[in-house]
Amino acid sequence: MTVKILIVDDEPDICELLKEILEDEHYEVVTAHNANMARPLVKSGTIDLVLLDIWMPGEDGVSLLKDWKKKCLQNVPVIMMSGHGTVETAVQATRFGAEDFLEKPITMAKLLTTVTKALEKTGKQSDGHSKQLKNFGRNEFIGSGDAIEKVRERATIAAIQQKNILLLGQTGSGKKCLARLIHKVGSGAEYPFIEIGTDGLLEENAIELLLGCHKHGELKGGLILQADGGTLYLDEVTQLPELFRKTLLKILETGKYKPLGSTKDYKINCRIVFSSNKNIQTSHALQGFRKDLLCSISVISLAVPSLQERLEDVPAFIDYFVELFVSKESLTYRNFPVDVQNYLRSYNWPGNVNEFKNVIQQLLLFGKSKEVSLDEVVSLIEEKQKEIGDVLGGFDISTDISLREAREQFERHYLETVLKRVGGSVTKLAKISGMERTHLYRKLKTLGVSPK
Repeated sequence: MTVKILIVDDEPDICELLKEILEDEHYEVVTAHNANMARPLVKSGTIDLVLLDIWMPGEDGVSLLKDWKKKCLQNVPVIMMSGHGTVETAVQATRFGAEDFLEKPITMAKLLTTVTKALEKTGKQSDGHSKQLKNFGRNEFIGSGDAIEKVRERATIAAIQQKNILLLGQTGSGKKCLARLIHKVGSGAEYPFIEIGTDGLLEENAIELLLGCHKHGELKGGLILQADGGTLYLDEVTQLPELFRKTLLKILETGKYKPLGSTKDYKINCRIVFSSNKNIQTSHALQGFRKDLLCSISVISLAVPSLQERLEDVPAFIDYFVELFVSKESLTYRNFPVDVQNYLRSYNWPGNVNEFKNVIQQLLLFGKSKEVSLDEVVSLIEEKQKEIGDVLGGFDISTDISLREAREQFERHYLETVLKRVGGSVTKLAKISGMERTHLYRKLKTLGVSPK
């Protein structure tokens, strides 16, 4: 059964944004910009829910609500919206028959939650929508605190506008997860989401590999073409090779690419999401970075908060990762009592979400009791801190080399030291480092580190 929603708002941009979000959730949506446009749509008897703005020129939303509830909308939920919301306004709206109240700017999660809740009371909300809403944002970008809601809202708007986006945030903060959410929410979600790290772009012919160039300048199935209409995620943009930056700038400026030796321009249609763990808008990080390229990739930039900045989301992360490891890896479920949750909230998490995930996994993997104890959490985190100290012990990096070379020296030393300690097991190395196995293999190959 198709659910039909009417949006009444005098601002066309808001109508269009809400319409696109709801249509992506498989609702049928119609819009009206004033009372005169809305009335005949309501009288048709086909509307299942109304989103109604309070402040409109001419007849306002409250007057329209009172009229409808007297005549024809007794059984149709009306959700009021306002950018100047107060408690009094919300109370007044519900007194006249409104089902709920949304304050602008409306976050995507809040919109879908409110709509689903209202429709469930009428029996017109399908199970598919309920399940979809329950999982909304969980697999892409976990959390419901103010910091995450703001980022999620801006990401939703950016995704719908089909612009290239720059994500800034510490390593492990969830930039890739946000990129996946942008892909899912925006147009082109039916096309691939393709991720590529800068360590895979170190070869001189990186752009050809990425685009799929073959002999005689032909393009055949490169990564960008596979994502054509979808999303290409480029990690750590400040480390892109110079040759790649030049070609990338041409693609961003023209939307086309002409391979060497070819007379044909190939149109590039995919959205590109860039990321960096540095604030590349500062002068220090910009050394050697083209300003024209910076302008092209940072038309829309989003700052992803670290885990330390969103500790209110720790319980949500616990629930998510416990469910993930129990269902995907068949680990035994364990309960996390309040004192354990509070301790996890008090830790500063230098490794961000990746480190948190690793800790939860080890607690489920090696724990024997049904409930996680505070002592074992403290012991595990102290052990991990000692491991890092042991790896760094006696290691000295020269200050006469570039930052990139220094980082590579540290990464090589870290990976080699841990590999020796775990007997060359890449699986154990992945767990200790908090890195995904595929990315880890690529990193080992790039740095010339052999598990053997």
